[in-house]
Amino acid sequence: MTAIREQIFAAIETRLGAITSPAVAEVRRMPGGDPTRLPALFIFDQGDRIAEDEEETDTMAFVMSVGIDGFVAGDASHTAANALYAAVIEALFPQPVLGGLATEIRIERLNMAVAERAKDHRLGFGLELNIHYHTRFGEPQQPA
Repeated sequence: MTAIREQIFAAIETRLGAITSPAVAEVRRMPGGDPTRLPALFIFDQGDRIAEDEEETDTMAFVMSVGIDGFVAGDASHTAANALYAAVIEALFPQPVLGGLATEIRIERLNMAVAERAKDHRLGFGLELNIHYHTRFGEPQQPA
């Protein structure tokens, strides 16, 4: 059986790939380079930590940190970046959280920046999310 955290990342990747407005040209998980087509969304695994405030003897509670970087180009790139950001939120936040794989999703931070190596006018954003999920104690592939 697949680990819950892998199922969560697969769900994120699938949902971001299904965004149609604005049409996303590229979605990559843990990419090793720059986007090749725009608009693009990159997904980064920033690790887990134990959720200290949730204690149960037969389950383990985690807070996963996920980074999503978005890239757009064009004269109206700030408007396009805001539209892409909104589409990401609309794709990831419907209840139940990620189809029931997680119990909570929260925005930790959003940063906007002009792309450093841009040949034309490009803008990017970095979105940091915290995703709360549970597994059976000692069984990372089993939901709690």
